[in-house]
Amino acid sequence: MMLSEGASRFYETISQYESVAVSFSGGLNSAYLLATASRLLPGRVLAVTFVTPFIARSELIQAEDMVRQLRVLWQRIPLNVLSDDRVSSNSTRRCYWCKRMMYRTLKDTAEEAGIEQLVDGLDADDVNEPFFPELDAAAELGIAHPIADAGMKKADVIEDAMRVGLGKWNTRDHTCLARHFPRGQRLTKFGISRAEEAEKLLAAYDLGDCRLRHHGNLVRLEASPEYYPRILAQKDEIYTRLKKLGIQFVCLDLAGDAAPKYQ
Repeated sequence: MMLSEGASRFYETISQYESVAVSFSGGLNSAYLLATASRLLPGRVLAVTFVTPFIARSELIQAEDMVRQLRVLWQRIPLNVLSDDRVSSNSTRRCYWCKRMMYRTLKDTAEEAGIEQLVDGLDADDVNEPFFPELDAAAELGIAHPIADAGMKKADVIEDAMRVGLGKWNTRDHTCLARHFPRGQRLTKFGISRAEEAEKLLAAYDLGDCRLRHHGNLVRLEASPEYYPRILAQKDEIYTRLKKLGIQFVCLDLAGDAAPKYQ
C-alpha cells in the first residue's frame, strides 16, 4: 500500500518536533498519532490520558495496552470535569469548558516535563464541523492538530493505520459519553455511568455503530436500517437487560444513523 500525500505531510510535521506531548484518549486517531510519534521521535514522547466520567473504562484499558506496546512515557490524570457547572449543566459550550480543563492540564504537565509541543488527534473531518467549540480551547492553549493540518480525514487515518499495522486497533468512533445526552439535560455521575453500562450491553449484539441516546428514563436507539431486523428479533432481550439498568422505555429511532447527533 502506497503512502498517501496526507500521511507523508503528517510524518514530516511530526519529524520536525523536538519532543511532543500527546493528548491520548485510546481511540484510533490518538493511537495513530501516538504510534507515529513514538516511531519518529523515540524517547521524546509523553502520552497523557485524562480519566474523567466521560471516558469509558474499556477505552482506558485500550489506552494502557497501547502505551505498553509502544513503551512510551504515560501519565493518567484524573479530572473531575463534573465539578464545573459549565460542564455538568450540559450547555452548548460544554465541550469548550471540558476541553479547556484538559488542555490546560496537558500544557502544565508538558511544561513540567520540559516539552513545548502539544498535539491531539483531531482529523480534517473534525475541524471542518460547523460547530466544534473545543477548537477554541485548543487555539487558546496552543494545541496543534497535525493529522488535520495534513489534510487527513478519518478514512485516511484508517487507511494509513492499516498500512502500518494498526488495522486491528479500534476503528469504531468512541464518542464522549456526555454526547449521549441532549443539551440542557444535567450530567451526573449516575447518568453517565448508566450510559456506559448501556453501551457496553448494546455492543454485545454486534449492531455496527449503534448508539443509545438518553432522555431521562427513555433511551432512543440509533442504528443503520440494515440492523433493524436483528434489533427487532432480539428486542425483548435488549429491553429486559436495559430495564435492569433502570431504563423504562426503549425506542428505535426511525431516522437511523442519520438522526441528529448531540455535539
